[in-house]
Amino acid sequence: MSSISRLVRPWIWTACGALAAAVALPASSVRAADQALASQWRTKDIHVDGENTEWGPLAVIEDGPAVGVENDADALYVIATTSDQTLRQTLAQGLIVWLDATDHKKKTFGIGIPGVVEPGGAGPRRLAPPTEGVLLPEPATSITQFDVYGPGKKERHLVRLDPSLGVELAAIEDRGVLTYELKVPLAKDGSRLYAVGAAPGATIGIGLESVASPAPRGRMGGGRGGRPMGPLGGRIGGIGTGGFNGGQFSEGRQEPLKYWASLRLARAAQ
Repeated sequence: MSSISRLVRPWIWTACGALAAAVALPASSVRAADQALASQWRTKDIHVDGENTEWGPLAVIEDGPAVGVENDADALYVIATTSDQTLRQTLAQGLIVWLDATDHKKKTFGIGIPGVVEPGGAGPRRLAPPTEGVLLPEPATSITQFDVYGPGKKERHLVRLDPSLGVELAAIEDRGVLTYELKVPLAKDGSRLYAVGAAPGATIGIGLESVASPAPRGRMGGGRGGRPMGPLGGRIGGIGTGGFNGGQFSEGRQEPLKYWASLRLARAAQ
C-alpha cells in the first residue's frame, strides 16, 4: 500500500504535489493560551483538497500545528498542517474543529474531519473519490460522511456528506506533512444545517481537538439530505490506539491536542 493517505470530499480530486515544500510557516510561534487569531478575507479560490498551495503564511500554535483561517461573506475556511512527527501521530486519527459563535469556548458545535488511519488502528488508508479519466494506482474509497459534535455534551451525530450542506473537508498525509482543511457556512439556511452562526466582522471562538478515543454517537435518525444518520455507534472511522509515523502505524499514545482561541472574522475591504 502506498504511504500516501488521503481524505477528500467526494466531488473533487486533485493529484498531490510537492506539499512538504509548500508549507509556509512564520518565523516564530506564540503561546496558545494568549493567542487571538484573525481571519483574512478570501480574495482567491480555495480548493478544499488538503493541498497547502493557496494559503499565505500560517500562525504556529505552540505545541500544535500551523493554522490559517479565511472567510468571505458566506463561508469560513480553516487549514491545520504539521510536519512534526509527534503531532502527526496525535492528529492522524482525526481532527475536531469547534466553532462557538459566542466566543465563550462552548463545545456546542464541532465538525469532525476523519483521520488518515484505518478504523481500528490497522494502518494508513487511502480515501479518494474516483474521477472519470483519472487512473488511481490502487483502489480508493470516497468520504461519504462526517461527524457533527454537539449541541449536548458528548453528543455526536454521523452526517452524510452532501454538496447542498456547503461543508467541505479534506485530509492528506504526504511526504511527512499532515494537512487538514475545512469549509463551513457562516449562516444557516434551509439546506445548510451546520453553520457557524456568525457574520463577517464578528468575533467567535475556534477550537482544535485531536480525536483521542472512541465514543458512541447519540440522538441519531434520518440519514437523507445531510441529516444525521443512524442508529450507529462504536468506533469513529479513523480512530485507533496508536499513531501514524511516516506512513507506518505505531503503537503508543500521544498527548492530545486541545486548543482554543478567539477568532475575528474578516470584513470585505471597502
